[in-house]
Amino acid sequence: MPGYTLNLGIDQESLKIITAAQQQIVLARPVDGASPNVVWVAFRPFEDNSVTWVEEFGLYASTTEFQSGAEIVKMSHTDFPAQDGMYYSFDATATFSGPFSGAQAPPLGSYRTYNNMPEKDYPALTFGLQQVATVNGKPTLPTPVNAVSVLANEQVTFTPLTTVYAWLQSTIVSATMISDVQGNSAKVVFGDGVTTASLRYDPTAGRFVSSTSSLPPGLKVSHYDRSERLFAPQSRR
Repeated sequence: MPGYTLNLGIDQESLKIITAAQQQIVLARPVDGASPNVVWVAFRPFEDNSVTWVEEFGLYASTTEFQSGAEIVKMSHTDFPAQDGMYYSFDATATFSGPFSGAQAPPLGSYRTYNNMPEKDYPALTFGLQQVATVNGKPTLPTPVNAVSVLANEQVTFTPLTTVYAWLQSTIVSATMISDVQGNSAKVVFGDGVTTASLRYDPTAGRFVSSTSSLPPGLKVSHYDRSERLFAPQSRR
């Protein structure tokens, strides 16, 4: 499976201000083309930060209802990593079974689960993908990447993208549900030969920008322009 690295640099004076404000580096990932709705990784920054991961995922189930600011409590999960291109069943035992192949399986690169928990017990449950990251040399546990409410007797398919959003925010932890990414977030697109990206914090702009004068071939870095509700290309510095 492909592995990726995101380097995030912060100058000493900015780091002092960020630490005093109790802000953390926050990373989030979109699934199925939707805007990220869960904080994947949040951690206290250093001057030089490195986050690495492999494109392996697991599935989880939770009774946490979607609400911005709520922290997901995982109740059950598949073995890690789960098998893409296969499907899983979540049944009355409150456990996942599978993986299974056949006509009900999704395409390679996608993960599918059927919510077979009886409706009388739980009319709906929250499902999503989870992933491991290594943050400044320390591996995390599998942490939720997204969250979707799935009714009983329905199924859901997840297709992760190789895109990561990075920003600074206070009073937030990993696995927190969010309604939107911060307006000062940087968007980095990996894949197509791009396995490493390096950003630096620009205190004037209040966000991470490319740390190189020219971007590597294929690397896309942009920022979220909330006033226009779209992603605008970041100037190359």
